[in-house]
Amino acid sequence: MTSIRLFFNRGVILQDLRQHGWIGILYLLALSFLLPIVMMLQSMTDQQSREINSLFDVSGGLTLNLLLIFPIFTVTFIFRYLHRKAPSDLYHSLPITRNQLLTSHLFSALILLLIPVWVVAVITALIRPLASYHYIYELSIVWEWALMSTAITLFLCGLTLLLAVSLGQTILQLIVTYGLLLTPAWLLVLGIIHLDRYLFGFSREYYERGYSTGFEADTISPFLRLTGLSSQPFGLRELLIYLLLGVVFIIISYFLYRKRDTAASGGAIIFPFMTLLFRLLVMLFISLALGAYLFEANRYGNGVSIFGYMIGGILGYLIAEMVVRKTWLIWSKRTLASSIGYGILLLLLLYLPVSNIDGFEARVPKATDVKGVAVSNQFNNLIDMDMVNQMQIPAKLTSESFSHNPAYIEAVIQLHQDLVAQYEAGGITPVQASDHSRNLIIAYELESGNKWVREYALQEGQLEDSLRKVMEHEEYKKQYVLKGLTDEDTFRATISSYGTDKRVVITDPADLQEFKQILLKEIMNMSYEEQLEMGNSWAYIDLSSPNLPYGNYRSIDWSKSYEELEAWMEEKGLADQARITPSDIREMTITRNIANTGFTGNADDLELENKYYEHMAQLSGEAKVTEEESLWDVLKNKTFFTVHSDDDLDTPYLVKMKLNSGEVLIEGMEHYPVGM
Repeated sequence: MTSIRLFFNRGVILQDLRQHGWIGILYLLALSFLLPIVMMLQSMTDQQSREINSLFDVSGGLTLNLLLIFPIFTVTFIFRYLHRKAPSDLYHSLPITRNQLLTSHLFSALILLLIPVWVVAVITALIRPLASYHYIYELSIVWEWALMSTAITLFLCGLTLLLAVSLGQTILQLIVTYGLLLTPAWLLVLGIIHLDRYLFGFSREYYERGYSTGFEADTISPFLRLTGLSSQPFGLRELLIYLLLGVVFIIISYFLYRKRDTAASGGAIIFPFMTLLFRLLVMLFISLALGAYLFEANRYGNGVSIFGYMIGGILGYLIAEMVVRKTWLIWSKRTLASSIGYGILLLLLLYLPVSNIDGFEARVPKATDVKGVAVSNQFNNLIDMDMVNQMQIPAKLTSESFSHNPAYIEAVIQLHQDLVAQYEAGGITPVQASDHSRNLIIAYELESGNKWVREYALQEGQLEDSLRKVMEHEEYKKQYVLKGLTDEDTFRATISSYGTDKRVVITDPADLQEFKQILLKEIMNMSYEEQLEMGNSWAYIDLSSPNLPYGNYRSIDWSKSYEELEAWMEEKGLADQARITPSDIREMTITRNIANTGFTGNADDLELENKYYEHMAQLSGEAKVTEEESLWDVLKNKTFFTVHSDDDLDTPYLVKMKLNSGEVLIEGMEHYPVGM
């Protein structure tokens, strides 16, 4: 009993329960309504049963919202005396130690928060036989819910308590509490944009789209993690981390509470070292946010984003200073000197991650350290998107994404070494992806289990020899060998023409098997140049299988370089049924494309390409294409055209085709048609 009295004071606890007991009652009623009551009502009104894997799935996950509200506000209400002079003086004049005072108040808060959780858990377990008419669940998920709620409650109580002890105003404490719960995600997203801007080879998409198996915005941020808990429950390791953080926050709170000055009530930030952290954090966030905004608005100007960092840093310092001093009258010589010091610290925080001090930009792993490699122009080619779309696997780079072929590993490492060497020699400069560049993703799976990912934007003609060795390797081409090509259950192939409603459906098993084998052979025989021209296609192919989502698969191009496939289609009498032919064209005209003519138009205008063609035709005239040889030459060599692409605007000629169906197509052309 003596040891208990050293930590707990019954009078303080009873006073807290009398004064704030309504919070526990309200919490109990809210949890009861969202879980056992809703489960019982739905069991009586809806006879269709469903199995649930987490109690957070009930009531649309609204219990998560309660977890983000009640623990924070309960601790805030109970420790509000720290932020008001009269109650602070009263409590601290009592004949008890500060350890006893803090322990008693914290114990009161946990009583109000945890008793409702465990009472509702017990009720939910008891009503399981009755609720099973609609909800089918194991008792284990009830106790998992209670343990998760307890861990989250302890974490949020510890964080809120630490900030209540460190700050002198209740409103500021609430703002900072919820801000810190989101801060890791904000800093991760803004930091990714910053690194992508200035660190050569950094892959922004790898982190933003969640392909990384490491940090993710929705797991690194407690707020986002909790709001998404219903779809992905805590694992044991993550649960222990939150429990440990809660305990650490509480221990630090004890230490700081003993150091806290009673007269500090009503101030903004109590401890000087926290003032430093607060200023830097506000400056860093606003600086990164403004720099990222200007970067997205003007992706090709370093000066603009640097200007944004400077203005954001200054603005962040002024805002932080006003909060700390609780006034906008902050101008003085001391302010100027302090701002210079903080500006230098901010500059270091922004510069060091992109300074390449660790050799990130030039680092290429040794062949002995590499277990597998993957190369593509987009991440979707490296991930089984069928399984992702069916929600059977997350969209991650896994071991299945990598090739373990020794010769291919050697070719990829050589490509990467050549790229780095040219970069260091000034032959390759960091650029953002644009119409005039092509994306290159190089990923490694190391023997240690770690993954390295680099992403580059290469200009046309760069690293051709090294790229050819990689892209003509069968391991690289396997990214085009889609599941439907080797699926024995494929029951239909549909070949549909671009720009028209012409199409062919192949269902005969023998023809279908032969068609797939030829298509597979064509893909595996593609040269480097043919792969670069993949957009120049006769039609697109859909392969259907019951093993694929919705019975369909994404399209495969019928490239004009597939001569054997074209010959097979012609032999079967199917080629001209699936592609545009001269007989489908009512009128074809060609005009010269002239650069910098001052053409303007609305980007949302569906007739923009047609208006662009007419503009060019007025400037340079147009010629009709009538000879069959010339018509075939255009159809075989025309390229896709859009006014929105800088690459397409470089095409020397424009072709306008009026089809018998009434469709009008505008295409590009590299040379004047043969025979004219």
